[in-house]
Amino acid sequence: MFKVGKHEGIHYEGAEGGFLKNHLVWMGSNPGCQYGLIAESEAVVNIDDRGFLYGDGLFETIRWKGGIICFTSHMERMRQGLQILGIKLEWTNDDFLLLMQMVARSNNVHDGYIRLSVSRGSGPRGFDIPEVCNPMVVIQAREWNSIGGSGWKIVSSSWRVARPPLSRVKSMSALDKVLAKTEAHAEQAQESIMLDSLGHVAEGTSTNIFMVYGNEIVTPSLEWGGLPGVARKSVMELAQKEGVCVSLRNIPHLECFEADEIFLTNSLHGVIPVRQWDSKEWPEQGEMTEFIRTSYNNWIEKHITF
Repeated sequence: MFKVGKHEGIHYEGAEGGFLKNHLVWMGSNPGCQYGLIAESEAVVNIDDRGFLYGDGLFETIRWKGGIICFTSHMERMRQGLQILGIKLEWTNDDFLLLMQMVARSNNVHDGYIRLSVSRGSGPRGFDIPEVCNPMVVIQAREWNSIGGSGWKIVSSSWRVARPPLSRVKSMSALDKVLAKTEAHAEQAQESIMLDSLGHVAEGTSTNIFMVYGNEIVTPSLEWGGLPGVARKSVMELAQKEGVCVSLRNIPHLECFEADEIFLTNSLHGVIPVRQWDSKEWPEQGEMTEFIRTSYNNWIEKHITF
């Protein structure tokens, strides 16, 4: 829940950020549009915006640590998603970079995240895509602290992931993941793990998943669904450079409980140890998880775009 005051900013009840007085957000249809940088409390979306009406758009959540972590990878995934959705956005990567830097620094964000949202824009009601669309871009930035240090409890979700190509899009239409997350909350867990239509493990609501079997790391192939996470990609590349065997394949649900270790990845949390999945427990963080986690934390320090 939230309360909106015309000049007081927004207070998110129960959120870590607390009272966001004078918080600024960028929104508009082009980098030099009439909206620009405005108070978040005064930012409004047209009631005919297709992102609001139908979830017709996508978003990226990007780690900020004095600069943008994995900027190029996030831009590549976003543009692939826009192509799948057929949203034409005449912006350069430099346009996004400059505006994201401006929003983060204007809000004095030192260690946090940037949320980049792109909707198809406003148009007539109905599922038909309008012939002319002016996509709407919103850029937010917040301070943030990870809560993944001690290991997460995860649960198996009854919800299934979308099939490709929609599963490749970090879509605004994420109701399945919202509902899957409620299953985690009901079990006092941090994450729900969703399966694909054939019963293979696919992903978490906001994470990718890795199993460790001996000296091998295995992660779902995403052949039948699942989002190609930016942190997932980075961890696989990093592990292979360190000489660790990484396999991508379809993983039956029950096979996962035979793993020696399990960890999750997410652009904000990084590498997250799993301490419990349903009734199965891994009481101590494994050596492979600790190695990957330490290597990844060191790696991201060298992949910041300032």
